[in-house]
Amino acid sequence: TIVMSYNVAGFLSNPQLGPATSTLDSVAALIRGAKPDILCLQEFQSNSAQAKPRIDSLIAMPYHKVNYKVPNSNGGGWGLAIYSRYRMIHSGVVDFEHTTNSALWADMVAGGDTVRVFNCHLQTTSVNRADLEYIMRQEYLGEEGDGGGRVKNIASKLRNNFRIRAGQADSLAVIIGESPYRVIVCGDFNDTPMSYAYRTIRGGLRDSFVEKGRGVPNTYKGLFNLFRIDYILHSPDIETTGYATPESPYSDHKPVVAGLDI
Repeated sequence: TIVMSYNVAGFLSNPQLGPATSTLDSVAALIRGAKPDILCLQEFQSNSAQAKPRIDSLIAMPYHKVNYKVPNSNGGGWGLAIYSRYRMIHSGVVDFEHTTNSALWADMVAGGDTVRVFNCHLQTTSVNRADLEYIMRQEYLGEEGDGGGRVKNIASKLRNNFRIRAGQADSLAVIIGESPYRVIVCGDFNDTPMSYAYRTIRGGLRDSFVEKGRGVPNTYKGLFNLFRIDYILHSPDIETTGYATPESPYSDHKPVVAGLDI
């Protein structure tokens, strides 16, 4: 079974690099090339310009569930999606209050057994490239006036979002632990393997990168390509048979692809 997790950035190119244009056709072609059996998408977006039926036809997988945490007036919105070649029999949403983040799960029959797949998107750090470059260049050391104020603002954003993400991880870990089936947990955790969020959600699960990953582990292309924040975790009795993070120019995240022996 091939599992793929990908933050697709709304199927839009980075507006900081020029006018935002649709990447839907290119992303869908990349997905089809990977031939996943289970696909988890974060920052999934459908609207009048890229309607859900067209997205479904391009991805070309028979079963799908979507949670639009931020709905729009066209019956679409922004949120999470799970696609599968396996029949889905139940699904549900883990709603994180006072945020645009959430988790979506679906039970599917794979290999004669039922597995519960979670697609998660946790609270962002809210620290952008300009903030990090400001800190890395140590500009504030030579500044007078509000230099310290900007540093405090960045630190405040980090603290606040860490607390929010920690609460989301606590809630999610309980729900994962209550699953009546073996689990696969995918998603953009917005935090590193050293973090409380990762360690809490992982618990006794296995990390597909730890099992079969090689080379540079980064999955997030922002903030100097340093961080692995996108994951495919799974129950201990599921074996990882392969792991890859293909290069992709269509999002600030790389897709994560793992072969799992379910």
